[in-house]
Amino acid sequence: MNEARATALAGLPALGLEILREIFRQGPFLAFGLAMLLLSEGLRVFLGDTSSVPVTVRVAGFLYFLLLTLIGVFPMQFFRVAVFENARSPTRALLKSVRGFFMDDSRLLRGFITLTAIFIFISSFGALKASITLVQPFAWDSAFDDLDRWLHFGYRPWELLAPLLNHPPVTAVIAVNYHMWFLGLTLYWLYFAFEERPGAFRTQALLAFMLTWSVGGVALAMLFSSAGPCYFGKLGLGHDPYAELMAYLHETSKSWPVWAVALQDSLWANYANGSGDITKGISAMPSMHNAQCLLLVLAVWNKAPIVRNLAILHGVLVFLGSVQLGWHYAADAYLAWIVAGLAWVASGAFARRLEGAQSFNPAASRP
Repeated sequence: MNEARATALAGLPALGLEILREIFRQGPFLAFGLAMLLLSEGLRVFLGDTSSVPVTVRVAGFLYFLLLTLIGVFPMQFFRVAVFENARSPTRALLKSVRGFFMDDSRLLRGFITLTAIFIFISSFGALKASITLVQPFAWDSAFDDLDRWLHFGYRPWELLAPLLNHPPVTAVIAVNYHMWFLGLTLYWLYFAFEERPGAFRTQALLAFMLTWSVGGVALAMLFSSAGPCYFGKLGLGHDPYAELMAYLHETSKSWPVWAVALQDSLWANYANGSGDITKGISAMPSMHNAQCLLLVLAVWNKAPIVRNLAILHGVLVFLGSVQLGWHYAADAYLAWIVAGLAWVASGAFARRLEGAQSFNPAASRP
């Protein structure tokens, strides 16, 4: 027993050194997370905003986030072994795969440090998003409504899509897919955080996510503060050109799973009450849903065709849902795609330089 304890104690310095090395390797992600944290806390103090969620509550949320992450490993691994490995017994292969996952110390350490950075980043992002209207009240909705009509030959996009999409079963499918977006985002985090073979592509994917959300979800969202079509009638802008669309959605939600309606009401109540809930900020321009969908498509482009096609289909349906469920002006998506595309290219250049690679082949991380 004493020998075992002595051996364990002797290994502590090496473990500490490995942790420090991994923290250094994941430095760019931690830097993004800490920068977002400092910005959110600094803005909260500057504005005297006492409604924002303090850091201590976010720490508790992080522990909950880690628990969900551990649970999320199982369905992700099951899908991988069942689809890509054609295992005769997916359950048995899953158990073997998960056991190997938890026995890989380097992969676990790398993944949890990266997830820590992601959580710090995304929770701070939520706080900043909830503060947008304290910095810049909603002021751009009329302009973006006009822009949509100019881009679409005098029509609003929802009017063009209504004959095709305004049927309860179709609307329900689009609405359910829209809520599946967070699952895609979580899988994006998990896959790249715990990537078995880390390299330039992993760095590119994670940095592109953080850069897109920093520039699009914070800087541009504050500059072009807007609520979105579903709230147009609540902003005191006169005639509401989206009243017919919202009436249809409210009526459909009584019989079909169009959860967007209840969520929109909840978000507006949070905004009107000034509760500062970091999960319930309102921002339309640019659309982070559409930006993240493009990042997902780019990330899986050279992977198995079924994964690529599912990502494309999901992204198309999210775009249709963002317009037809009243969340966004179409222009919100167009700007989001530009931001995400530029972030992907810039992150790729940085990642290649960081990794010291002369060539870059995303297919190297094919599942």
